[in-house]
Amino acid sequence: MKYVFFDGDNVGKNLEILLNSNRLGEASTLSENIKIALTKIEKKLLELKDINIIILGGDDVLIGYESGSYDDSFLNEIAQIFKIQTGLSMSFGTGSTVFESINNLHFSKRFPGGTSHRKTDKNLTLFMENQTVLYIFAASPRPDVYINVISHCIYEYKPVKIVFIDFEKDRGRWMNSQKELGEIQERVIEQFSALKNGEYVQQVQGKRNDWETIDIDITINDRNRYGDIQERASLISFDTKLLYYYDAEVELSKIIDKDRKEGYRPIFDISAALKEHLIEVYMILLSRKVQDIFSFQLLLDPSHGKDDLIHKLKFEHTYRYVPVAKTNFTSDKKVLTKRDEKARDSTLYFQDQLAESFAVYCMTLVWIIFILPASGLVAWHALRSWDTFEKWTVIIPVVFFYAINFIIQAIFGRNLSFSPQNARKTLKSWKLNRLQKTFDSALDTSFD
Repeated sequence: MKYVFFDGDNVGKNLEILLNSNRLGEASTLSENIKIALTKIEKKLLELKDINIIILGGDDVLIGYESGSYDDSFLNEIAQIFKIQTGLSMSFGTGSTVFESINNLHFSKRFPGGTSHRKTDKNLTLFMENQTVLYIFAASPRPDVYINVISHCIYEYKPVKIVFIDFEKDRGRWMNSQKELGEIQERVIEQFSALKNGEYVQQVQGKRNDWETIDIDITINDRNRYGDIQERASLISFDTKLLYYYDAEVELSKIIDKDRKEGYRPIFDISAALKEHLIEVYMILLSRKVQDIFSFQLLLDPSHGKDDLIHKLKFEHTYRYVPVAKTNFTSDKKVLTKRDEKARDSTLYFQDQLAESFAVYCMTLVWIIFILPASGLVAWHALRSWDTFEKWTVIIPVVFFYAINFIIQAIFGRNLSFSPQNARKTLKSWKLNRLQKTFDSALDTSFD
């Protein structure tokens, strides 16, 4: 079975513009033309055999039919009917399931100039199987650093989802900050399309919010490289996530816990994070046992322009993707929260009690099995024949016990003497060391 989901492009946006500018007649005409377009589309579909119309309303159409019944040419005819009647384009996505068709529709709308109908080949299907989510802290409006990060990660870590993430301290700016974060995402997508076509999106000099597209000198191989990245990115879900700064620890913890519960591996990129946030982000992530924290690092002086893009760079020669939590200095460091410290203190107390109980148990066992029977045997011999036993009361303590005690202390140290107190301390210390090694091993595994 094959499913196709059609959706008119920018319908809501155009209607909103018309209504906000009080052009009610034009808005009404556009709405009426959309209805007429869908009527014509329905008529066209009904003329075709074995086409199941699942949804037809608003500016959406969902159909299903047996694979191989039709080639894909009629899909463009359907979209063309909508465009002729309304003046607006119509995108569509296909798939073997409704879910896949919706996703492909989403991707075709996300990347302007890309094919609306996408065929998922074997390599791209395999590409989708790696369950990695890439979170990019996005504090810079310039898309170049994100282009580099995505271009590197899309091959190395194969994320199935990319989320642009940032903080906001002022709740009064919340809507503006969400809009700015969305614009960063759109600009990154626009930059990939531009690079594929030999163009480059840059800020207008002296103007923070104005952008222009210029032609650049880029080889056909590099264009194809960005085209391949764009095709791979079209299979990835993009999203934005704005966090209230003072709830950052709670919100990041929710994100991490949700991903882990759903089987995803979260990777965090801090290349474009604000310097004032770096330490906090790093500490929060490590406290949540996240060590996949990376930063894109240029190994040459930055030009702050198109020459810093990844097609001009070479991995491990002119740039590195640094795992900041896995360097020689940071790899053996851990961050403990107050909750972790309380748990650690409770664990240490529990270990101490276990070791103490173990020592008492062993000493009691020795007393029952060896000391008590030996004492009874000595008393029995003493009562039976004191004259014979009396001479051993000097030989045994002075010669036997002193000699054995001397050898044990000389070789193994004072703690292994015949003193019950030292023996108990030795047993407790041995058990405590074993428990701590087991606990540390389990802790290291949880961090990995």
